[in-house]
Amino acid sequence: MLSTKRAVLSICVLAFAVLFIGRAHAALRQPDNPPLTDTGLSYKYYEYVGSTITLSTLELRTCISSGIVANFSGGSDIRRTVNWYALLFKGYIDIPADDTYTFTLISDDGALLYIGTTTVVDNDGVHGSTLVSGSIDLKAGKHEITVPYFQDIGGSTLQVMYESAGIARQAVADSMLSHGITTLVSITPPDMTVSEGNTEGGTFVISRNTSSGTLFVPFVIGGSAVRGTDYVSLASNVLFAEGQSSATVTILPIDNTLPEKDRVVTIAIPRTIEYGITGSGNVTMTIHDDDSDTALLSDNEVRLYGGENGYVNSYLGEKMTLFMKPSLSGTVSVKVYDLVGKLVWQETVEVTAGTGSTVKWDCAHAASGIYLVHLKGDGIDLKKKIAVVR
Repeated sequence: MLSTKRAVLSICVLAFAVLFIGRAHAALRQPDNPPLTDTGLSYKYYEYVGSTITLSTLELRTCISSGIVANFSGGSDIRRTVNWYALLFKGYIDIPADDTYTFTLISDDGALLYIGTTTVVDNDGVHGSTLVSGSIDLKAGKHEITVPYFQDIGGSTLQVMYESAGIARQAVADSMLSHGITTLVSITPPDMTVSEGNTEGGTFVISRNTSSGTLFVPFVIGGSAVRGTDYVSLASNVLFAEGQSSATVTILPIDNTLPEKDRVVTIAIPRTIEYGITGSGNVTMTIHDDDSDTALLSDNEVRLYGGENGYVNSYLGEKMTLFMKPSLSGTVSVKVYDLVGKLVWQETVEVTAGTGSTVKWDCAHAASGIYLVHLKGDGIDLKKKIAVVR
């Protein structure tokens, strides 16, 4: 009889445990897991003047600016003033495992933290730096997170942290945060090299994963190349029309006759609320200087160069550079004279018909002035001038 009671009791305890565990797991919030996300949080920025602001209805106000940030911040990278402003951060937080999670807000002034529509942390109100925590049971996956924050006057701070049974309290990492998107934009290829004399230039393709609706995509042009000097000026955006899924950006180098270092043009597409980025969103085009490529010279053509400004600045260690492509094999003498006819430098080089050759004169000991360069050999007799400054 006693064993029967014990058996019944064991069954009841087991059933209660199963029921309790089932209910506990059922209480875990299910993840939202949006189909398409990109890194960072979306934000909206607001300003107000000395009036009471309600964080729970912040989104009903008209925002001044919006964009994407890597993490929660109340810093100067977003705000336009030091007092009386508010920020609304929205996105998703990637929860690593099923558990009870405690979120902590340290804010000055007020802030709230929502998971979905549940208020987890309420640190609202006008106050100095204050720490408030709250907990919620979450299943692994991406959960919607919203943090409205406002700054009244004086000091300002906003920190968002989390912890669980197996995770010590720590700041929410950038890698845990994302925002939902419907459109993805990419730019390809990642890099290319185009010669200065290439009249077709280099073309990048900006694509989107849909052809529905219009889309404005701005980008930032940078790099060591100078717009209008090294390449033709171009618009810093593309506009996708209805039905259009790709657009091209062509960079046209400006050809000159100066030997220069290779220069770089970069294009960077920033993330926005309207779309996400596939890949880095950054591409590079190298403009290769072909003026020093002797293979491009015509027969008996001679090119004479100074430094980057056209003349030779011997103080900077620049040298006179001479490129030639004789039509006949043999020897060519290169002589440099000052304006009174004094020979200051000479060199004789062996040349091969149809093959480019390069000669350099180190002007380290030459005085400032104009010099005459005389080339003479089989099938070639040319004179050119070069300026030297110190």
